[in-house]
Amino acid sequence: MLSQAHRRLLQRSNGCPSEYKVRHVPAAASLGLLNDAGQHSSESPHLVGKNAIVTGASRGIGAQVARELAARGANVAICFVSEQSKTAAEALASELRGMGVSATCVQEDLAMAGAGARVVEKALAGLNTNTVHILVNNAAFDPPEPTLVHETPADLFDR
Repeated sequence: MLSQAHRRLLQRSNGCPSEYKVRHVPAAASLGLLNDAGQHSSESPHLVGKNAIVTGASRGIGAQVARELAARGANVAICFVSEQSKTAAEALASELRGMGVSATCVQEDLAMAGAGARVVEKALAGLNTNTVHILVNNAAFDPPEPTLVHETPADLFDR
């Protein structure tokens, strides 16, 4: 049976492909991202006991996503790649722990073979759990100089 939040969101999402409605609407509501009016809400922690991995989480959007998840009660594994990001990642983990959740740092280059499995393994160990509920793939490759996509060497996309 659909909750009121599900029904309202389905009513508002006319015109979206049906597979979008099926896959994404229940997930948003079941994770507590919607209030009873079917609107996004961060008023109360709905993710208590959930475990999240956020890649590219040492700064920018990834750091903000990690903060939002923690504010909602989720435990967070902060994934970052470079030694230069380590201090920021550790500071963010400390900040999240101050919010009353578990947080751990995972340093891994996601462009390397087997990195995904290593990230999950390290996150599970660092959060002292055996389940990941949320995965936010935010990591990106930032070329050393701004480059137009059509001028970017093809091998950078394979990185």
